[in-house]
Amino acid sequence: MQRQVDVLNKNLSEEKIQQATSIEAVKQKEEKLFADLSHELRTPLTVMKIQVESLQHNIVDNVHTSYGKLMNKIDELNSFIDHLMQVSPNAKPVKVTVHTIEDLISDVKSIDVDPNELILTLPTIKHFTSEQLKMLVEYDPQGLSTVFNECCHNAISHGGSEMNISIDIDDESNSVVINLDNSGEAISDNVFKDIFNPLVRLDDARQNSSKHKGVGLSLCKQIIAANNGQVFASNGVLGGLSIHIVLPLKM
Repeated sequence: MQRQVDVLNKNLSEEKIQQATSIEAVKQKEEKLFADLSHELRTPLTVMKIQVESLQHNIVDNVHTSYGKLMNKIDELNSFIDHLMQVSPNAKPVKVTVHTIEDLISDVKSIDVDPNELILTLPTIKHFTSEQLKMLVEYDPQGLSTVFNECCHNAISHGGSEMNISIDIDDESNSVVINLDNSGEAISDNVFKDIFNPLVRLDDARQNSSKHKGVGLSLCKQIIAANNGQVFASNGVLGGLSIHIVLPLKM
C-alpha cells in the first residue's frame, strides 16, 4: 500500500511540474506577443505623431503630402487590425464546398497582384489529364484566394520589385499539393515553423517592411487548417521561400 501511495505522490508531483512548465511557457508566449504587438503599433504611431507635430508647427514642405502620409499610416493600422481579427479565436468560420481540380486552377489564376510588381507563373489545364481535372477537393474559395494573395504580397514586401513567383499543383495519393515558390532570399531551416506564428520577425530586412506586419502567414495557416489542410515551408527551387499547401482529395 505504501508503495502505491509513493507512486501516486510521485505521479502527482510530476504532473504539477508539467503544469507549472506549461503555464510558464504560455506566460512567456503571451509576454512576447504583447511586446511584439506594442512594437508593431508604436512604429506607425510614431510616424503619425511626427507628421501631426510638423503640421501643427507649419514646418512641412507640402501639406498634401503630409496628409497623404497620415492617411497611409491610418490605412496600414486598419489593415493590421483586420488581420489580427481574422486570426483571433472569434474569426468567422470558412465555407468549405466541393470543387474540381479544374476549379482550383481557375481560383489560383484569380490572384490579385500588380503585374508590374512580380512575374507570376501559374499552372495551366494542359498539365493535367482529363481524369485529374475531374478529381474533387473541398475548400473555401474566398479563404484560399486570401492565402494566395497573402503569400504573393508577403513575397513582394520582403523581396522587393521584380519578384518571380511560380505556383504549381500536384496530386499525391489522397491529396493535392499547391506549391508557391518565390525568388527572394532563403531562410534558415530552423525558422520554417516560426514564420507561421503571429508577429514573427526573421531578420532586419524583414523588420523594415512596413506593409506586412508578420500576421499574413499566420492567417494563411489558420485558413488552411479550417479547410482541413496543412501548410508548411521550405527553401524552394527559385532560391527563396516555398509555401506548400496540402488539401485532402474527396474520395
